[in-house]
Amino acid sequence: MRRLFFAIPIDPVCQQQLDAVLQALRPSLEGMRWLRPADRHLTLAFLGAVSEQHAQCLLQALPLAVEPFDMALDALGHFPDARGRILAATGPVVPPLLALKTRVEAIIAHCGVPYAEQGRPLRPHVTLARWGGTFRGVVPALPLSFTCHVQQVHLYCSEVVEGRRVYRALDSGREPPDRVR
Repeated sequence: MRRLFFAIPIDPVCQQQLDAVLQALRPSLEGMRWLRPADRHLTLAFLGAVSEQHAQCLLQALPLAVEPFDMALDALGHFPDARGRILAATGPVVPPLLALKTRVEAIIAHCGVPYAEQGRPLRPHVTLARWGGTFRGVVPALPLSFTCHVQQVHLYCSEVVEGRRVYRALDSGREPPDRVR
């Protein structure tokens, strides 16, 4: 059993924009547990523990490329609400993003993977940090005006490596098709 989720990787330009904002904030946010830039993503569906057989079905059904679209990140603050213990960049639900989530949920259903969040509203966010044991502050909500380019969705595995949670795309070694599906 592996802990799996479908997510959109954050493109390099958007990563640089996030890094610039976070660099200015970090000194005032000591005690937070920061995600490595390579681990930032926008989750479409968190599956939890999945058998190897189900994981293989998901990988086979997963499109390697999607019709490209842009997605805005327009705020930075607590997630999922003002009491949340996650620092995230958030954005609105746009039709192509919602269509991609629906497509991913169809793959999950096709493979017979139990999925508790089926049909739950999408709340687009990119987790940047989590409150650590020593952080007791409040992060003021800040406006952002970033555009992230979406052209892929991956099946990720969440693992603990040397005491730290890391995310690895399971499909990163596959060859993309000649055309977008």
